[in-house]
Amino acid sequence: MRKLGAHYAGRELGRISEREVFDYLIHLRVVQKLRPSTLNQAVVALRMFFRDFAGLTWVLWEQFTIRRDHPLPVVLTRRETRQHLRTVRSGRFRAVLTLIYHCGLRVGEAVAIKPGHIDKGRGILRIVNGKRGKMREVPISTTMIKKLRQYWCFHRNPRWLLPGVGRGWKERTRSLSRAMGRPASP
Repeated sequence: MRKLGAHYAGRELGRISEREVFDYLIHLRVVQKLRPSTLNQAVVALRMFFRDFAGLTWVLWEQFTIRRDHPLPVVLTRRETRQHLRTVRSGRFRAVLTLIYHCGLRVGEAVAIKPGHIDKGRGILRIVNGKRGKMREVPISTTMIKKLRQYWCFHRNPRWLLPGVGRGWKERTRSLSRAMGRPASP
């Protein structure tokens, strides 16, 4: 509010019009080049004063939009991904992480996969309860299907493809570390 008062020096804050507040916000965005988060702080303070304290119902608060910066995600190369996956010692963790990367799954989607969700003939993995409860299908390679089958043969959980603690992963006597092509830890 102090900065708005300084911008319109010599004017009472209560006498500043909606158009002038809008122009001030444009000045902050264009001339001062404020970051979206900083600009948002100014909007919240001004809105609280003019709408909540002064009782002015301006359409400005619906019209002025703040474009947020959305940086692009960092994408690992195939080589970097292989290096990271090699550092994972546990076969069950390597299995789930490999599948997540291979099919572009969310963690919750990956751990909810059942053996019947894989359509080997079409090369499709069916995600039954994805984001917002939606079903979708994603491609899966025959190589990945073979790796998952090899992993499943070690735990043979009848319900889950990637069983976790409490889902029958430890009942098997053979090491799950060998299931994804890695010797068991001593």
